[in-house]
Amino acid sequence: MTRLALRLLRGGGRTAALRLVLMAGGVAVTVTALLGAWSLLNGLDHGNDRAVASTPTLRYDDDRPGFLVRGAGDEEGTGVGLRPVARWEVALPDGATARPEWVPPGCPHFPAPGEACLSPALRDVLARTPGLAAALGASGPTETVGQPGLRGPDALVLYVGRAPAQLAHADRGTVATAWRGDRGGTVPPVAPGTAALEWLVLVGVPAVLFLGVCARLSSTTRLRRTRALRLVGLTSRQSAFVAAFDGRVAGCAGALVGLGAHASVQAAVGRAGLLGVTWFPSDGRVPWGLGVLVVVVATLGVGRVCRVGMLRAADSPTQRVTHRPARRWRLVPLAVAVPGTIALLAARTRDPSLGGAAYGYTAAVAGCLVGLMLALRPLVERTGAVLGDRTRHVAVRLAARRLQADASATVRVLAATVVLVLVAAVGTSVLAEVRATAQDYSPLAEVSVDLGHLDAAQRDAVVALPATRVVTVALDVVGADGRWEPPAAGAPRQIVYASCADLRRVEPTLTGRCVDGHLYRAVPQGWTSGTHAGTQVVLPGPRAGTGTRTTVPSDALVTREYGLVLGDGLVMTGPPPAGNVPDGAQVVFWEPRTDADLVALQTAIARVAPAAEARLGDAVGLLAAYAAQRGLVEGGAVLGFGLGALAFLVAAVDRSAERRRSLALLRAVGTGPRTLRAAQVLELAVPAALVLVPTAVVGALLGNLYRALGGASTGWSAAPLATGLALAALALAACAVVGVFVAQRRTGVRDLVGD
Repeated sequence: MTRLALRLLRGGGRTAALRLVLMAGGVAVTVTALLGAWSLLNGLDHGNDRAVASTPTLRYDDDRPGFLVRGAGDEEGTGVGLRPVARWEVALPDGATARPEWVPPGCPHFPAPGEACLSPALRDVLARTPGLAAALGASGPTETVGQPGLRGPDALVLYVGRAPAQLAHADRGTVATAWRGDRGGTVPPVAPGTAALEWLVLVGVPAVLFLGVCARLSSTTRLRRTRALRLVGLTSRQSAFVAAFDGRVAGCAGALVGLGAHASVQAAVGRAGLLGVTWFPSDGRVPWGLGVLVVVVATLGVGRVCRVGMLRAADSPTQRVTHRPARRWRLVPLAVAVPGTIALLAARTRDPSLGGAAYGYTAAVAGCLVGLMLALRPLVERTGAVLGDRTRHVAVRLAARRLQADASATVRVLAATVVLVLVAAVGTSVLAEVRATAQDYSPLAEVSVDLGHLDAAQRDAVVALPATRVVTVALDVVGADGRWEPPAAGAPRQIVYASCADLRRVEPTLTGRCVDGHLYRAVPQGWTSGTHAGTQVVLPGPRAGTGTRTTVPSDALVTREYGLVLGDGLVMTGPPPAGNVPDGAQVVFWEPRTDADLVALQTAIARVAPAAEARLGDAVGLLAAYAAQRGLVEGGAVLGFGLGALAFLVAAVDRSAERRRSLALLRAVGTGPRTLRAAQVLELAVPAALVLVPTAVVGALLGNLYRALGGASTGWSAAPLATGLALAALALAACAVVGVFVAQRRTGVRDLVGD
């Protein structure tokens, strides 16, 4: 039978060859997309493993030999702009020799005092931003961290060698025995489980749909061929084999092409981070066992899809004139999935600690998606039956009877639009939830600088930087025991210097009359201020024992209970006076939350005070995670939307080809062009309007369920519904355009007698 199938494949002409190429191309695109998702998730998992292996194992209550270490991982606030830096200072005890397990992962040897070992990405960053190397301690001889010590190609990692005396103090150094930290000691910017769940919805569903659309190309034409083969003497089993042969050839060829395309582009995509996350080529490389499995599954799976629907034709070669409607049981999954999703959403809203979030959401998505796909055919056929029975307009009746008798091509087009609407609605919610995780009530980010090691000129230069808008001078000091202590009696805990405009920008809840050049009390709501109006206080000066005596004014600026900048202290609506920044104070800058602004501030600080280290606040770590999550979601949404759009385009073109014969028959019996155009538009637009609106509602339910399971957002959001309805309107317009295009196609006598 293989020889017969090959002869039929060769004798099919250009149409059969084009169909085979399109099917193979669809399989190749789907395989490439799914393997890209696999590379991304595999890269995340391997990167997290390397990050865990780069965390020091601290020594507790034992006498095992170890080395001194001080620092923080890449989630603790040290960074360049929005890119966190895993910075560790290490030292060998006096007289000790470095053991192999003491050497930082990826470094050729244990860094000597004054030596640094840094990642290639950090080396590039420091080359572009002069002055930051000294602030980070990387101004001496340097070595390069290799892949075993890096989360990904863009990881910023730094190990700085120190003398033992620099890390010997108990509060400044800790003894570690190796670099084998536990997984709980690191926080990945993107959890592999979260990424898998997001890409399952955003990429996996459109990819499977696109594969199904390509596998069912020209199904009506192949159905007639199967009946013809059965009439000339082939058995039903032989006819089914021939029907599946095209799909197996296309599946095998497409899988091989997809594997080759993935192998050629995954390294470049991983290093560039085009999908939102970077990975090394070895992390994204497909093992040979997985490659063989992909080829086998694609070959058998596509062949099986092509064989579906042909078995009935092989068993009964005479075509049924009476239409057999779709079974009503196809509506049951949707009728169960939607109430289940609503119940899960209500339960999660009442009890945010409800477990099984990932499993519940996966089940809800799978149930709603399968329910929508199964319900398409009975809904379309019922729409045709109602239209045909209740109107006498020729165009409407033509469209209605076609929907009743042959809805397959229309259902495939509508399935693509359903997936597009779902991806848009759910993607909107995922992005909103990721944004809410890092969102704060101020548009500014915190960068702190300890002025204790700077002279007066450097302190003034740091505070007077032109890029600075808001400066908080914390007057807490470090006591002899290493603990933070409040300032002397009568002094405020902090002084905030900022203009009224900048204060209102930082604290949107600020109330009270604000005039530049005045001194005010800061009164957070719900707090009892420790500084009372009329109290004589001393504002500390640049040296111990110096300062300016002033009276606390009665005028107050009030903000919310947990103000971002304003705490219990004073506010001077203007810049700090030159030469009057207290020794030992900590300056906190508040800068716009953009990578360029933060890098510019760090560079400016390093230029005027090379010894000053600008540390990023916790919010910047959240923003870095948000940037990675946003890139991941946007990459998945773009890829999924592209696959859905391709599925719609391929299904629309295939439907146009399938309609040529019926279009030629209608023209032969004298049907006018306006009637044909109206019939083709109505055949797609009417069921699309009836299907896509409920799909947008289902997408809004799934989107709000994701937000409820995420926990960062509360309440119902109308954004997913608005996005879904907007895309539904766009898809409806696209369906109308497809209908007009089909009606405008030219037909001839050949379309009446041949396929």
